[in-house]
Amino acid sequence: MAYRHRGVITGTSVGTRLEMRELLHMHSDKPFAMEMREISLAGIETALEDLAAGQVDGRIVIRHELTP
Repeated sequence: MAYRHRGVITGTSVGTRLEMRELLHMHSDKPFAMEMREISLAGIETALEDLAAGQVDGRIVIRHELTP
């Protein structure tokens, strides 16, 4: 699944602010999509196994839902 989101970037844990700015300029010239797999907390073990086996393209995002 390609993930497209418009939002505000408040920081980065990878690279410098200048590198992030350059990345955003590259994206504005030619938009790119990232593969993303959403998982629940119950799917973490399988996701880690897939990661260790080199079977993950893009990002894995853990979907956490608060319940009242």
